[in-house]
Amino acid sequence: MKNHTPPSEAGVPLTVGRWLHDELESRGYNLSQRGGGRRRFADLSGVPVATLSRVLRDDGGADPGTLRKIAEALGVPLTPLLVLANVIPEAEFQPRAITTDEALAALGVTKPAHKAAVLSMVRALLDDENEGGSDTKQ
Repeated sequence: MKNHTPPSEAGVPLTVGRWLHDELESRGYNLSQRGGGRRRFADLSGVPVATLSRVLRDDGGADPGTLRKIAEALGVPLTPLLVLANVIPEAEFQPRAITTDEALAALGVTKPAHKAAVLSMVRALLDDENEGGSDTKQ
């Protein structure tokens, strides 16, 4: 999954509104005044248009409940948004690596034979990439 909290640009601090604006535009939402993107995303997320507009302007509205709805609608983790909105301190957000067993369980792979097959496939794909392999036919 890509990182959904990009770094700030040239000393300009990243805000929830700026992140959300960039994220929605990258997904094809037209956020201009008459573009319809705000209404479409408001309908999808269950966040009122007025609240969404305030969040996009960094003018309030970025409470945990609203951020949860936005995160769910976008399919992104909630915690980085809570940090970005200063709802929780960054020091409390310490992402951790997960174990192979945790990753497989999250994917619903629980049988030992299936685990072995998935791990074998992943290793083969990684070996292929490391050797400069490609999916495209010439």
